[in-house]
Amino acid sequence: MSIRSHIRGFRAAALVAVVSALLCAQSPEQAQKMLLQMIDQALRSRAPASYHVRPHATGDLAEASVRQVPHAMQVTLDNMTAPPGGSFSSASVIEIILRDNDYPLNLSGAAGLEMMADIPENVHLRLMVLPELGTSYGACSAEFNGVGNARYTIPFVNLRDCWSEGGFDPSRVSAMQIINETEGQKATFRIKTIGLRL
Repeated sequence: MSIRSHIRGFRAAALVAVVSALLCAQSPEQAQKMLLQMIDQALRSRAPASYHVRPHATGDLAEASVRQVPHAMQVTLDNMTAPPGGSFSSASVIEIILRDNDYPLNLSGAAGLEMMADIPENVHLRLMVLPELGTSYGACSAEFNGVGNARYTIPFVNLRDCWSEGGFDPSRVSAMQIINETEGQKATFRIKTIGLRL
C-alpha cells in the first residue's frame, strides 16, 4: 500500500471519528479515543516497505542505510567517536515520517509508541519524537537498549529530554528519529511494525 493510501486512510479515520461523534453524541474524549484506534490500525497495517524513511548523519563520517528484508526494514547506523587526540564524532540517524500529509498527528490520550523490532542486546538507541519534520526543535527523546526480537514500548511520560521548555506535546507528532547511541559501534536492527500504545 502506498504512502498516499495511508494518508487517505488517516484522513478517512479523522472524518469517521468526527462524524461518529456528531451522530452518536459521543464526548470529545470518546471521539479522540476512536481516532487513536484508527491511527494505530493504519500505522500497524503498513508494510515495512511503505515507511517514508530519511536516513542522515550528524557528521561527515557516519553513514545510515535502510534496506527491505522479508517482513521488516533493516537499518544500519554508524556511531563514530573521536580517536585519542582527535576532535570528531558523528552518529547516524533515521527519520520515520508518521504524520498525516502536511499536518502533525494528534496523539493526545495515547500512552506511547510501540515497535515490533529485532534489536541486538549490545545496541543502545535513542528515539526522538518530532513535532515538525527536519528539525529537532521541540523534540523529546528517550533511550532504550536492545533485548532481541521483542515489542519495544516508548511511553510518552518517559520523553523528558526535550529541546523545548514546554515538554512533550502529544497533539503534534510528525515523525520519529532513531539514533545510534552505541558508542563507537555500528548498529544493525530490524523494524517490523510501528503502532501506538493505547
